[in-house]
Amino acid sequence: MHVDPPALLAELRSLRKGRATRHPSFPARLGPQVRDLCGVLDGDSGPAARLKMAETLQALLDSETHDAWVSAAAALALLPEADQRDLAARERWLAGQLHCHERTARRRVDHAFQVLAQKAAVSPPGGPDGQLVERWQVTAIRALLRLDGPTPEITEYRSIVMTGDSVDEIFCRFTLPRGAPGAHDHDLNLELLYGGKVRARSQPHPEHFVYFIQLPRCFEAGATHEYAIRLTLPPGQPMAPHYVMQPLVPIRSFDLNVRFGPSTNPPTVWRVDGVPPRMVDVEPDEANLLQVDRFGELHLRFRNLRQGYAYGLTWSDGQARPGHPTAGQPASEASSATTRATTEP
Repeated sequence: MHVDPPALLAELRSLRKGRATRHPSFPARLGPQVRDLCGVLDGDSGPAARLKMAETLQALLDSETHDAWVSAAAALALLPEADQRDLAARERWLAGQLHCHERTARRRVDHAFQVLAQKAAVSPPGGPDGQLVERWQVTAIRALLRLDGPTPEITEYRSIVMTGDSVDEIFCRFTLPRGAPGAHDHDLNLELLYGGKVRARSQPHPEHFVYFIQLPRCFEAGATHEYAIRLTLPPGQPMAPHYVMQPLVPIRSFDLNVRFGPSTNPPTVWRVDGVPPRMVDVEPDEANLLQVDRFGELHLRFRNLRQGYAYGLTWSDGQARPGHPTAGQPASEASSATTRATTEP
């Protein structure tokens, strides 16, 4: 794509007015420079477009100070904490975060936008289609979901292959629906067990979490790597009763072990096998019913997962269950998947 820095800067300044990316129809209000840079497509929902913008801006500002990212994200209402209805209120929030006067915060925003426009012109983070370039792809995932402890816990082992050269960082996306209407506490804890180190985390939407993972070395195209992550929710945080993998590109295999525990078996469990994401919460027919064993365990195996469809399980226990995360994967729209608790390889 061709980036025109003055035009991009003008579009960013226009977009930050009023509710910015929190406006109900903000994707339709995007200018061509921002739309192409961030890979926003016709028909993208507000949360989807906001997530793409947040990831693109963070990639462009990766080598800058943290203040630059916070300034740009706050002005555009990309942060859950800075979603006030007008720019002045968001700049007051930013001033509090940076411990400076509001006029200084406004100058920080202008500087961050200028850096964004300059960097986008030199090395835009998108490919020919405007989407973020993903130089790795998930090939296989093994997961253990435990619902027999004080809080739900997911451990994922992910195998990836590099599709580009000089890959030293990847990122994982997770979608965690609120488990109870109106619940205020909503968080997701990620621990990297091996294979890298968490460098940063962002939350472009209250239900979406992005983790940037630094790899142990720089990999070239064709190399393979495995890393493991553990996801947990804070004690007492409720969750939606399902765990699914939604690949953004086809993946070879997904093996899932689930332990409800002998005393916590839900009355009904269903297999989710390649259904549209919006159908995950619709009660399946009896053909997909599953039976846990005497220890309250299940093993599910999925092969050749199709892009955009959901795989995993859902259950009904007639009551809210304490927190469980959505599993995720290193995500690029071309190389990953989504967990709800959704994971996105």
